[in-house]
Amino acid sequence: METDIGREDDVKAMFKETIRVYGQLDILVNNVGVLGPVSPINRISNKEWKNVVDTNFNGTYYCIKEALNIMIPKGSGNIINIGSVAAVINPPNRSVYSATKNAVVSITRTVAAEAGQYNVRCNCISPGPIEGERLTSVMKKRAEEAGKTFEEIRQLWLDEIPLKRLITAKDIAKAAVFFANDDESSAITGQHLCVSGGQEIT
Repeated sequence: METDIGREDDVKAMFKETIRVYGQLDILVNNVGVLGPVSPINRISNKEWKNVVDTNFNGTYYCIKEALNIMIPKGSGNIINIGSVAAVINPPNRSVYSATKNAVVSITRTVAAEAGQYNVRCNCISPGPIEGERLTSVMKKRAEEAGKTFEEIRQLWLDEIPLKRLITAKDIAKAAVFFANDDESSAITGQHLCVSGGQEIT
């Protein structure tokens, strides 16, 4: 269902339609994120800042709120938020993106503490650099700003990752399936798992 999760009314409509079609909600995966500006904080416009906050954090908040209104009364549920390793390493020129992903990590722990008594779990997965078009665009921007080639910037990125490889979407999916599986993770809540090749420890 096409939805602008930065708009609360859109989110409400999405959850209403979910219940109409499926009758219940067991798992919510908040997998959303816009890159936003790759610029020093003093060069980011208010409009750019608000767009990232509305999508990356407010959208996550709206979805969590609607999900809890369904999960708490039925006494079970599972919320999986997708953060970013940027919340841990706080790279330069990514202030608003890092700030919103830090907020996602924080709200994960709060929701876990509040909703645990209702048998609702909440965890967060923070991906490292995922191979694909979006990361390529960031690398190209960095290369342009630094006066380096794309290949040089890509190698610098790999040098910061202990496993010396980029992350795949499948790596993240496997972590999400683990958190979603009550047989494997029923006692786990409020946790922040970096799937990053170890980037955050360098």
